[in-house]
Amino acid sequence: MRSPAGSSRAPKRGQAPAGERGFTLIEAVVAFAIMALVMGTLLGAFGGIIGGSRAARASETALALAEAKLAELGHTAPLERGERRGRFADRYAWRARVEPYRLKGPGFDEVPGLAAFRIEVEVSWTTPRGDRSLALSSLRLVPEGTQ
Repeated sequence: MRSPAGSSRAPKRGQAPAGERGFTLIEAVVAFAIMALVMGTLLGAFGGIIGGSRAARASETALALAEAKLAELGHTAPLERGERRGRFADRYAWRARVEPYRLKGPGFDEVPGLAAFRIEVEVSWTTPRGDRSLALSSLRLVPEGTQ
């Protein structure tokens, strides 16, 4: 009697019929190696995305802190010439420098009672890839004698 696959031999006991056999060991090992390479590449890409997201979040925080310190100087804290330093939290340090600024151009020498100041605020922090910093500066006009 012939088997349905057209072979004249019947399969031995414990063997699958021809065409229904499983993978060989080498095929399984190669498939596993390919899967491992693909998974390693994907995990590396996701790790880079997460690291970039953390760096962006730290920069956004530093920018918000620098803007807050810049707004504070001369409003809630007196505008004093010179340099001051401090820390916002364990991770972020700030440095503020206030200097007189000479306005140039026609008409600026004729504004009595106003003094111009250049304010610079720098926020710095440490990351696993090294030290980072962000600086903002602004000009502020204040009534003379209030600084």
